[in-house]
Amino acid sequence: MSQPLVSAPAAAAEPTWVRFRFHGNASEYFGIWIVNLCLTVVTLGIYAPWAKVRTRRYFAGNLAIGDSAFDYDADPMRILIGRGIVLAALAAYALADLVSDKLSFALAMIGFFLYPAAAVRSTAFHHRHTLFRGIRFRFSAPYAEAAFALIVAPVLATLSLGLALPWTQGRRQQFIARHSAYGTSGFGFEWSARPYYRVFWKASLLSLGALALAGVAAIASWRGERLARPLEIATFVPAAAAFWFAVAYAQAGLTNLLYRNARIGDLRFRSELRAQQLAWLYVTSGAAIIASLGLATPWARVRLARLRAESLALAAPTGLDAFAQASEPEEGLGAIASETADLFDFDLGL
Repeated sequence: MSQPLVSAPAAAAEPTWVRFRFHGNASEYFGIWIVNLCLTVVTLGIYAPWAKVRTRRYFAGNLAIGDSAFDYDADPMRILIGRGIVLAALAAYALADLVSDKLSFALAMIGFFLYPAAAVRSTAFHHRHTLFRGIRFRFSAPYAEAAFALIVAPVLATLSLGLALPWTQGRRQQFIARHSAYGTSGFGFEWSARPYYRVFWKASLLSLGALALAGVAAIASWRGERLARPLEIATFVPAAAAFWFAVAYAQAGLTNLLYRNARIGDLRFRSELRAQQLAWLYVTSGAAIIASLGLATPWARVRLARLRAESLALAAPTGLDAFAQASEPEEGLGAIASETADLFDFDLGL
Protein backbone atom coordinates (compact mmCIF):
# COMPACT_ATOMS: atom_id res chain seq x y z
CA MET A 1 0.00 0.00 0.00
CA SER A 2 1.12 3.60 -0.52
CA GLN A 3 2.82 5.17 2.46
CA PRO A 4 2.45 8.93 2.93
CA LEU A 5 5.52 10.87 3.89
CA VAL A 6 3.49 13.57 5.61
CA SER A 7 0.27 13.03 7.49
CA ALA A 8 -1.84 16.16 7.26
CA PRO A 9 -5.49 17.01 7.87
CA ALA A 10 -7.74 16.89 4.84
CA ALA A 11 -8.18 20.65 4.94
CA ALA A 12 -4.45 21.36 4.92
CA ALA A 13 -2.83 22.78 1.81
CA GLU A 14 0.13 20.39 2.00
CA PRO A 15 -0.21 17.50 -0.48
CA THR A 16 0.22 13.87 0.48
CA TRP A 17 3.61 12.55 -0.62
CA VAL A 18 3.91 8.93 -1.69
CA ARG A 19 7.31 7.28 -1.71
CA PHE A 20 8.71 5.21 -4.51
CA ARG A 21 9.60 1.66 -3.48
CA PHE A 22 12.03 -0.92 -4.84
CA HIS A 23 11.00 -4.48 -4.02
CA GLY A 24 13.88 -6.41 -5.58
CA ASN A 25 16.41 -8.38 -3.57
CA ALA A 26 20.03 -9.37 -4.18
CA SER A 27 19.55 -13.15 -4.22
CA GLU A 28 16.76 -12.93 -6.81
CA TYR A 29 18.70 -10.59 -9.07
CA PHE A 30 21.88 -12.64 -8.66
CA GLY A 31 20.18 -15.51 -10.53
CA ILE A 32 19.35 -13.21 -13.44
CA TRP A 33 22.78 -11.56 -13.40
CA ILE A 34 24.85 -14.77 -13.39
CA VAL A 35 22.81 -16.32 -16.22
CA ASN A 36 23.13 -13.11 -18.24
CA LEU A 37 26.88 -13.03 -17.66
CA CYS A 38 27.44 -16.67 -18.60
CA LEU A 39 25.29 -16.56 -21.74
CA THR A 40 26.88 -13.28 -22.86
CA VAL A 41 30.36 -14.79 -22.51
CA VAL A 42 29.41 -18.09 -24.18
CA THR A 43 27.76 -16.32 -27.15
CA LEU A 44 30.66 -13.84 -27.48
CA GLY A 45 28.37 -10.91 -26.68
CA ILE A 46 25.43 -11.81 -28.92
CA TYR A 47 23.21 -12.44 -25.90
CA ALA A 48 24.03 -8.99 -24.43
CA PRO A 49 20.82 -7.30 -25.72
CA TRP A 50 18.68 -10.01 -24.10
CA ALA A 51 20.68 -9.58 -20.89
CA LYS A 52 20.10 -5.82 -21.05
CA VAL A 53 16.34 -6.20 -21.52
CA ARG A 54 16.06 -8.80 -18.72
CA THR A 55 17.94 -6.47 -16.37
CA ARG A 56 15.87 -3.40 -17.27
CA ARG A 57 12.66 -5.40 -16.95
CA TYR A 58 13.65 -6.66 -13.52
CA PHE A 59 14.52 -3.24 -12.14
CA ALA A 60 11.48 -1.58 -13.74
CA GLY A 61 9.13 -4.31 -12.53
CA ASN A 62 10.36 -3.95 -8.95
CA LEU A 63 10.09 -0.15 -8.90
CA ALA A 64 6.67 0.97 -7.71
CA ILE A 65 4.68 4.03 -6.73
CA GLY A 66 2.04 2.93 -4.26
CA ASP A 67 0.59 -0.31 -5.63
CA SER A 68 1.64 0.25 -9.25
CA ALA A 69 4.94 -0.95 -10.70
CA PHE A 70 6.73 0.07 -13.87
CA ASP A 71 7.31 -2.24 -16.83
CA TYR A 72 9.79 -2.55 -19.70
CA ASP A 73 8.97 -4.40 -22.91
CA ALA A 74 11.72 -3.67 -25.46
CA ASP A 75 12.56 -6.21 -28.17
CA PRO A 76 16.16 -7.47 -27.73
CA MET A 77 16.44 -8.14 -31.45
CA ARG A 78 16.13 -4.42 -32.20
CA ILE A 79 18.93 -3.69 -29.76
CA LEU A 80 21.07 -6.36 -31.46
CA ILE A 81 20.40 -4.79 -34.86
CA GLY A 82 21.30 -1.34 -33.51
CA ARG A 83 24.56 -2.60 -32.06
CA GLY A 84 25.32 -4.37 -35.33
CA ILE A 85 24.94 -1.06 -37.15
CA VAL A 86 27.28 0.64 -34.68
CA LEU A 87 29.90 -2.12 -35.08
CA ALA A 88 29.60 -1.92 -38.87
CA ALA A 89 30.14 1.85 -38.72
CA LEU A 90 33.20 1.41 -36.49
CA ALA A 91 34.59 -1.22 -38.85
CA ALA A 92 34.06 1.10 -41.82
CA TYR A 93 35.89 3.87 -39.96
CA ALA A 94 38.81 1.55 -39.12
CA LEU A 95 39.06 0.48 -42.76
CA ALA A 96 38.88 4.09 -43.96
CA ASP A 97 41.69 4.99 -41.55
CA LEU A 98 43.91 2.46 -43.33
CA VAL A 99 42.97 3.79 -46.76
CA SER A 100 43.00 7.57 -46.35
CA ASP A 101 43.36 10.07 -43.53
CA LYS A 102 40.96 12.43 -45.28
CA LEU A 103 38.33 9.71 -45.66
CA SER A 104 38.62 8.68 -42.00
CA PHE A 105 38.38 12.34 -40.95
CA ALA A 106 35.27 12.82 -43.07
CA LEU A 107 33.62 9.72 -41.55
CA ALA A 108 34.57 10.90 -38.06
CA MET A 109 32.91 14.26 -38.71
CA ILE A 110 29.80 12.54 -40.02
CA GLY A 111 29.63 10.38 -36.90
CA PHE A 112 30.24 13.42 -34.70
CA PHE A 113 27.30 15.31 -36.17
CA LEU A 114 25.07 12.22 -36.21
CA TYR A 115 25.67 11.58 -32.52
CA PRO A 116 22.90 13.92 -31.22
CA ALA A 117 20.30 12.32 -33.52
CA ALA A 118 21.45 8.82 -32.53
CA ALA A 119 21.31 9.68 -28.82
CA VAL A 120 17.78 11.07 -29.19
CA ARG A 121 16.63 7.93 -31.03
CA SER A 122 18.18 5.68 -28.41
CA THR A 123 16.56 7.63 -25.56
CA ALA A 124 13.22 7.61 -27.40
CA PHE A 125 13.49 3.84 -27.78
CA HIS A 126 13.92 3.21 -24.06
CA HIS A 127 11.29 5.79 -23.10
CA ARG A 128 8.72 4.24 -25.41
CA HIS A 129 9.30 0.76 -24.00
CA THR A 130 8.98 1.92 -20.39
CA LEU A 131 5.40 1.79 -19.07
CA PHE A 132 3.52 2.76 -15.95
CA ARG A 133 -0.08 1.65 -15.55
CA GLY A 134 -0.05 0.53 -19.17
CA ILE A 135 0.86 3.99 -20.51
CA ARG A 136 4.17 4.53 -22.29
CA PHE A 137 6.69 7.28 -21.78
CA ARG A 138 7.83 9.28 -24.81
CA PHE A 139 10.84 11.32 -25.82
CA SER A 140 11.25 13.54 -28.87
CA ALA A 141 13.66 16.41 -29.43
CA PRO A 142 14.72 18.51 -32.44
CA TYR A 143 18.26 18.05 -33.72
CA ALA A 144 19.33 21.63 -32.98
CA GLU A 145 18.48 21.37 -29.27
CA ALA A 146 20.08 17.94 -29.01
CA ALA A 147 23.25 19.21 -30.68
CA PHE A 148 23.44 22.15 -28.29
CA ALA A 149 22.91 20.01 -25.17
CA LEU A 150 25.22 17.17 -26.22
CA ILE A 151 27.94 18.94 -28.24
CA VAL A 152 27.96 22.72 -27.85
CA ALA A 153 27.36 22.82 -24.08
CA PRO A 154 30.20 20.36 -23.24
CA VAL A 155 32.54 22.35 -25.51
CA LEU A 156 31.59 25.55 -23.66
CA ALA A 157 32.25 23.82 -20.33
CA THR A 158 35.70 22.75 -21.56
CA LEU A 159 36.62 26.15 -22.99
CA SER A 160 35.60 27.84 -19.73
CA LEU A 161 37.94 25.50 -17.81
CA GLY A 162 34.94 24.00 -16.04
CA LEU A 163 33.37 27.28 -14.95
CA ALA A 164 30.33 26.68 -17.17
CA LEU A 165 29.97 23.02 -16.14
CA PRO A 166 27.21 23.59 -13.53
CA TRP A 167 25.19 25.58 -16.05
CA THR A 168 25.63 22.92 -18.75
CA GLN A 169 24.48 20.20 -16.33
CA GLY A 170 21.31 22.13 -15.57
CA ARG A 171 20.77 22.79 -19.25
CA ARG A 172 21.17 19.08 -20.01
CA GLN A 173 18.62 18.11 -17.37
CA GLN A 174 16.21 20.68 -18.75
CA PHE A 175 16.69 19.29 -22.26
CA ILE A 176 15.90 15.72 -21.17
CA ALA A 177 12.92 16.64 -18.98
CA ARG A 178 11.17 19.08 -21.31
CA HIS A 179 11.25 16.65 -24.22
CA SER A 180 9.93 13.73 -22.16
CA ALA A 181 6.29 12.82 -21.71
CA TYR A 182 4.07 10.28 -20.00
CA GLY A 183 1.40 9.43 -22.53
CA THR A 184 -0.01 12.79 -23.59
CA SER A 185 1.28 14.64 -20.51
CA GLY A 186 4.59 16.42 -21.06
CA PHE A 187 7.16 17.17 -18.36
CA GLY A 188 8.12 20.69 -17.36
CA PHE A 189 11.40 21.83 -15.85
CA GLU A 190 11.96 25.16 -14.10
CA TRP A 191 15.49 25.84 -12.93
CA SER A 192 18.13 28.42 -12.17
CA ALA A 193 21.89 28.00 -12.33
CA ARG A 194 22.63 29.05 -8.73
CA PRO A 195 21.78 25.71 -7.02
CA TYR A 196 23.91 23.84 -9.57
CA TYR A 197 26.87 26.11 -8.90
CA ARG A 198 26.39 25.58 -5.17
CA VAL A 199 26.56 21.79 -5.60
CA PHE A 200 29.67 21.95 -7.79
CA TRP A 201 31.36 24.52 -5.56
CA LYS A 202 31.04 22.33 -2.46
CA ALA A 203 32.05 19.20 -4.39
CA SER A 204 35.10 21.06 -5.75
CA LEU A 205 36.19 22.10 -2.25
CA LEU A 206 35.95 18.50 -1.09
CA SER A 207 37.94 17.34 -4.13
CA LEU A 208 40.64 19.95 -3.47
CA GLY A 209 40.84 18.75 0.12
CA ALA A 210 41.29 15.19 -1.10
CA LEU A 211 44.03 16.28 -3.51
CA ALA A 212 45.82 18.21 -0.76
CA LEU A 213 45.82 15.17 1.52
CA ALA A 214 47.01 12.94 -1.33
CA GLY A 215 49.78 15.46 -2.03
CA VAL A 216 50.96 15.28 1.59
CA ALA A 217 51.11 11.48 1.34
CA ALA A 218 53.05 11.66 -1.94
CA ILE A 219 55.59 14.16 -0.58
CA ALA A 220 56.11 12.08 2.58
CA SER A 221 56.66 8.95 0.50
CA TRP A 222 59.07 10.74 -1.87
CA ARG A 223 61.21 12.13 0.95
CA GLY A 224 61.60 8.63 2.35
CA GLU A 225 61.62 9.66 5.99
CA ARG A 226 61.27 7.10 8.76
CA LEU A 227 57.71 8.19 9.50
CA ALA A 228 56.78 8.43 5.83
CA ARG A 229 54.85 5.17 5.65
CA PRO A 230 52.61 5.82 8.69
CA LEU A 231 52.02 9.38 7.51
CA GLU A 232 51.22 8.18 4.01
CA ILE A 233 48.65 5.71 5.33
CA ALA A 234 47.21 8.26 7.74
CA THR A 235 46.63 10.75 4.90
CA PHE A 236 45.55 8.28 2.22
CA VAL A 237 42.44 7.09 4.09
CA PRO A 238 40.91 10.55 4.66
CA ALA A 239 41.94 11.59 1.14
CA ALA A 240 40.07 8.63 -0.37
CA ALA A 241 37.09 9.29 1.90
CA ALA A 242 37.00 12.97 0.88
CA PHE A 243 37.17 12.03 -2.81
CA TRP A 244 34.31 9.54 -2.62
CA PHE A 245 32.23 11.95 -0.57
CA ALA A 246 32.81 14.66 -3.21
CA VAL A 247 31.61 12.29 -5.96
CA ALA A 248 28.59 11.25 -3.89
CA TYR A 249 27.78 14.87 -3.00
CA ALA A 250 27.77 15.92 -6.65
CA GLN A 251 25.66 12.96 -7.78
CA ALA A 252 23.17 13.30 -4.92
CA GLY A 253 22.88 17.04 -5.47
CA LEU A 254 22.28 16.72 -9.22
CA THR A 255 19.73 13.94 -8.70
CA ASN A 256 17.82 16.01 -6.14
CA LEU A 257 17.82 19.05 -8.43
CA LEU A 258 16.57 17.00 -11.38
CA TYR A 259 13.47 15.79 -9.57
CA ARG A 260 12.79 18.95 -7.58
CA ASN A 261 12.78 21.04 -10.76
CA ALA A 262 10.67 18.58 -12.78
CA ARG A 263 6.89 18.71 -13.05
CA ILE A 264 4.31 16.74 -15.02
CA GLY A 265 0.77 17.98 -14.98
CA ASP A 266 -0.17 18.50 -11.32
CA LEU A 267 2.41 15.96 -10.16
CA ARG A 268 5.40 17.15 -8.16
CA PHE A 269 8.51 15.24 -7.11
CA ARG A 270 10.69 15.40 -4.04
CA SER A 271 14.14 13.84 -3.88
CA GLU A 272 16.05 13.54 -0.61
CA LEU A 273 19.09 11.52 -1.66
CA ARG A 274 21.80 12.10 0.97
CA ALA A 275 25.48 12.31 0.10
CA GLN A 276 26.52 10.51 3.31
CA GLN A 277 24.37 7.48 2.51
CA LEU A 278 25.45 7.41 -1.12
CA ALA A 279 29.17 7.68 -0.24
CA TRP A 280 28.87 4.89 2.33
CA LEU A 281 27.11 2.73 -0.23
CA TYR A 282 29.84 3.37 -2.83
CA VAL A 283 32.65 2.52 -0.41
CA THR A 284 31.09 -0.61 1.08
CA SER A 285 29.76 -1.90 -2.24
CA GLY A 286 33.10 -1.26 -3.94
CA ALA A 287 34.96 -3.13 -1.19
CA ALA A 288 32.50 -6.03 -1.41
CA ILE A 289 32.80 -6.25 -5.20
CA ILE A 290 36.60 -6.32 -5.02
CA ALA A 291 36.65 -8.86 -2.18
CA SER A 292 34.17 -11.15 -3.98
CA LEU A 293 35.89 -10.81 -7.38
CA GLY A 294 32.75 -9.22 -8.80
CA LEU A 295 30.16 -11.63 -7.39
CA ALA A 296 28.73 -8.92 -5.10
CA THR A 297 27.77 -6.76 -8.11
CA PRO A 298 24.05 -7.74 -7.98
CA TRP A 299 23.94 -6.89 -4.26
CA ALA A 300 25.51 -3.50 -4.95
CA ARG A 301 23.09 -2.70 -7.77
CA VAL A 302 20.04 -3.64 -5.70
CA ARG A 303 21.29 -1.53 -2.77
CA LEU A 304 21.72 1.49 -5.05
CA ALA A 305 18.29 1.02 -6.66
CA ARG A 306 16.63 0.76 -3.26
CA LEU A 307 18.39 3.85 -1.90
CA ARG A 308 17.48 5.93 -4.94
CA ALA A 309 13.86 4.77 -4.90
CA GLU A 310 13.31 5.35 -1.19
CA SER A 311 14.76 8.86 -1.48
CA LEU A 312 12.14 9.83 -4.07
CA ALA A 313 8.52 10.80 -3.49
CA LEU A 314 5.58 11.96 -5.58
CA ALA A 315 2.64 14.24 -4.82
CA ALA A 316 -0.50 13.86 -6.97
CA PRO A 317 -3.27 16.25 -5.82
CA THR A 318 -5.85 14.70 -8.15
CA GLY A 319 -4.64 11.13 -7.56
CA LEU A 320 -2.69 8.78 -9.80
CA ASP A 321 -5.82 7.18 -11.27
CA ALA A 322 -7.21 10.47 -12.54
CA PHE A 323 -3.84 11.58 -13.83
CA ALA A 324 -3.22 8.30 -15.69
CA GLN A 325 -6.64 8.51 -17.34
CA ALA A 326 -5.99 12.10 -18.41
CA SER A 327 -2.57 11.12 -19.83
CA GLU A 328 -3.74 8.14 -21.85
CA PRO A 329 -3.44 8.68 -25.64
CA GLU A 330 -6.61 8.60 -27.70
CA GLU A 331 -7.47 5.14 -28.96
CA GLY A 332 -6.19 4.58 -32.49
CA LEU A 333 -3.97 7.65 -32.70
CA GLY A 334 -1.58 6.40 -30.01
CA ALA A 335 -1.36 2.93 -31.55
CA ILE A 336 -0.64 4.30 -35.03
CA ALA A 337 2.03 6.66 -33.70
CA SER A 338 3.72 3.85 -31.78
CA GLU A 339 3.74 1.46 -34.74
CA THR A 340 5.09 4.15 -37.06
CA ALA A 341 7.90 4.94 -34.63
CA ASP A 342 8.83 1.26 -34.36
CA LEU A 343 9.30 1.10 -38.12
CA PHE A 344 12.14 3.61 -38.00
CA ASP A 345 13.49 3.42 -34.47
CA PHE A 346 16.06 1.08 -32.95
CA ASP A 347 18.36 1.15 -29.96
CA LEU A 348 21.94 2.14 -30.71
CA GLY A 349 23.09 0.96 -27.31
CA LEU A 350 24.47 4.42 -26.41
